[in-house]
Amino acid sequence: MKGWTLADAIDDAQYARLQKEAQKELAGFVKRDGSVRFDSPAHIVTAVKV
Repeated sequence: MKGWTLADAIDDAQYARLQKEAQKELAGFVKRDGSVRFDSPAHIVTAVKV
């Protein structure tokens, strides 16, 4: 959030609340060793002009 174009849209207290709530919401993605893992499906398309 701090590096985003809307960083000035929230104050320090709101930022602290955002961090606290994000940690709760995203806790299921944090592994025991502290790493983060989540599925991120993607489509890879290759085309050849003939």
